[in-house]
Amino acid sequence: MGALALIVSGCSHGGPEEEQMTPTPTREELFIERVRETVPEAREVDDTDLLAYGEATCKALEGGVSIEELATAVGREAGSVEVAAILGQLGGIATITLCPEVLENGG
Repeated sequence: MGALALIVSGCSHGGPEEEQMTPTPTREELFIERVRETVPEAREVDDTDLLAYGEATCKALEGGVSIEELATAVGREAGSVEVAAILGQLGGIATITLCPEVLENGG
């Protein structure tokens, strides 16, 4: 009877080898998630458009534009302080999630 209990307990479900692994989100998924959580004004914007802005931010920074230069340019083009603030938040989230290596390289 002890052997039977040992065999049955060895077949129980939920052991370490059967644990469900949570997939690691991609940078893009993480970006969209953080934008949706922290920038309420961007919730109505399509994911594709948000990603395009985030990727453009990273491309500019990777191309040698400084964060300060980018912020100044965005601020000038935004047309209002409120829009500039939203775009600044999006750019910050993009930098942290989509291209964090820019920060590591002194971006």
